[in-house]
Order: sequence, then C-alpha cells, then structure tokens
Amino acid sequence: MISFVVENPNSIDLRRVLFIDIEVKTPGQNDYRKVNQFPQVIQPFDYNEHGGRFITSLKSWPEIRSFSQLGGVGELKIRAYMTDGDEDYYSSRHGNQPPHYGELVINITNAPPQLFNATLVGPESPRYNDPLEYVAEVYDPDGDLLKVTLHIIDSSGIQVRKETQDVESGRVIFKAGQYGFFREADAGKNFSYFYSVDDGIDVMYFPSSDNQSTTLEGPNIRSNPKLWVENLHVEPEDDNYYYWGKYNFSLEMRNQEPYNIEIPVTLKIKTEDKNWKQVSTRTVTVTPDSKREYFLVDDAFDVLDRGSNFSFRFEYPEYDQNDELSSEIRWTNPINKKMMKYNFISLPVVINLLFVLLLPLIGGIFLEKWMGKGRIG
Repeated sequence: MISFVVENPNSIDLRRVLFIDIEVKTPGQNDYRKVNQFPQVIQPFDYNEHGGRFITSLKSWPEIRSFSQLGGVGELKIRAYMTDGDEDYYSSRHGNQPPHYGELVINITNAPPQLFNATLVGPESPRYNDPLEYVAEVYDPDGDLLKVTLHIIDSSGIQVRKETQDVESGRVIFKAGQYGFFREADAGKNFSYFYSVDDGIDVMYFPSSDNQSTTLEGPNIRSNPKLWVENLHVEPEDDNYYYWGKYNFSLEMRNQEPYNIEIPVTLKIKTEDKNWKQVSTRTVTVTPDSKREYFLVDDAFDVLDRGSNFSFRFEYPEYDQNDELSSEIRWTNPINKKMMKYNFISLPVVINLLFVLLLPLIGGIFLEKWMGKGRIG
C-alpha cells in the first residue's frame, strides 16, 4: 500500500482542492503511467499545523497492494501527480519545485512460480465423454495470485483448446467435461498437453526445457465402437407364459469396429401397469462377429402381472446403428392369467392327494402287522 502526506504553505483562504494520482515507471519503460483507480482528494481544510507547517494526515490508495503485474523485475520509480485545476505538480524534482521533492524507488525482485505432479486422472483408454481431470500442484514463493493455463495440443502439434484459472498456491483441477475439451469428432485422436503459469512477472511452462514448452501425453481417445443390435427375443420355460416361470431373454450384438469390447448390458421389463424394472445386468464381450447373448431370469414377473402384455429393453453404454443407447420390443404373448401351476381338479393334483392319503394308510397297516407279530412271539 502506498501512503503519503501533503504540505501546503498557503493559508486556508488561498488553498485549493488538490487531486492526487500515483504514477509509476516500470523496469525497462521510459514513461510514467497512472496506476490508481480514483484520485485522492485533499480539501483546503484537510491540513493540520505542526511546528509552523501545514500538513495533511497520512493518506493512501488502498487498492494498490502489489506490483505483481509488472511483467519484469528491476528498478520501479513511483511519484505523485497533483493538480488544483490550474497548476500541475509532481513529487519528483520538476521545474522550479523545491529540491526536497523526489521519487520513491523500489527494486522489484521475483521468485518464479512452480508446478508439480501434473497428472491426467481418468480411464487409460477413455472415450471422448469419459470423466477426465487434469490435476497439478502450483506454488509461488512470493504468495502471488497465479494464472494457470492448460494447453491442449493435437497430434500435429497445434493448440486446439486452452483454459485459464486464477488460483493461489495449491491444487488446480481442470475437468474436461466442464470445459468441453473433447467432442465425438475427437474419437480415435491422440492429444497432449502442457501448462503455463503466470505470476504477473514471470511466465513459466511445465514441463519445460530452457523455458520452452514440451508436452505430456494424453489423452488418447479411443474410437467410438458402433454396436449393431438386432433380433431381440424371449423364450419362456413353459409355452403357457406363466408368471412364475423362467424366461430366457436374448439379443444379437456385434461391434462394427475390428476389435473386442466389454460393456455392461442391462435388461429391463415393463408391463401394462408397471414402469420399467431392472431385472438383470451383466458384462458382455462384443466382438466383430455377431453373437447372441442370453439373460435367463426367474423373477421377471409377479402375480399382479397375470394377463398383462409386456415389453423388454436392453440398455448399453455405446451407441448402436440407430444412434441409440437401448433397444426394446413389445411382446405379443400376454402372461398367463392362471394363479397356480395346475387346476384344482387335475391329474397331478389327484395323484398328489392320493399319495398324501395312501402313504399314512399303508404305513399304519404295516406297523399294525409288525406289532402284532411281536406280541405272538
């Protein structure tokens, strides 16, 4: 903070209002420039007498707290510019001004900022929309506010994106999704990156060689697999479509790219009175050759689904040939209305009843004969 006092030898009736600005001449420059936002105003009655001298109390420009944006180090000269509307005055030796006026000279030094532990956090072979974070630690020995810029470079060495954050010493994170660094058109492309850190005087590059930027690898965006999904089908354990039976849901899948991928596939079912319910999820290996994948489910429906038609859907995290992330079908065979597996009067029921009734009878007869023989003996 820059502070000052003003001495005015004139009596109060001859004094005028003074407007005072601060001007600086930065290292390597020939001219002064104003650095305060608003002038300090000294009124005629702002002076106090001290030992026959009329001087103001201590004044300051609170908005001037540092010279961190000088752009260089070296000798900094500071002077005050004053005007009363008719005459201009400088605190430096100027014209016929008294010789005790002068400049404030400061030798500006700077410790360059530093950056450590630059890492790219995310999948090893990410898709363009996977969550990626560029993380680094920055430090400035002088405690300056830092402008940290992340530069994204394509495979031909051209900068394609950059973003800047104003931070203090500590961790800085650039989230690729937040800034929209990568798009679907970037699939299959390789990128690299570097940082520049500006403390207002020095601009440092990381990683660097003789302060010339080099790059760190990543991300290498993998090609978007294009799934081909078709022939959805369901096969019940029993052709009568009972709600308690097992159902084998299936679909055919292949990858239109010449490599295998592993993706999670989720099966969901919807009946007429119920919303989509997840019933199964498993990881599927999708190859360039079409292959049918099966999902055997024994709790797909409950008793309330009797008589209802149903639809089923497969969901997956990659786009298919229709640019969709799911495929579904409405099945035309409704679930059987029966509540029990057998009719109340049916051959299996009769056989079971006979078995239950005859078993105790036969056992009683056998036991009676066995005990009777024992008494005769």
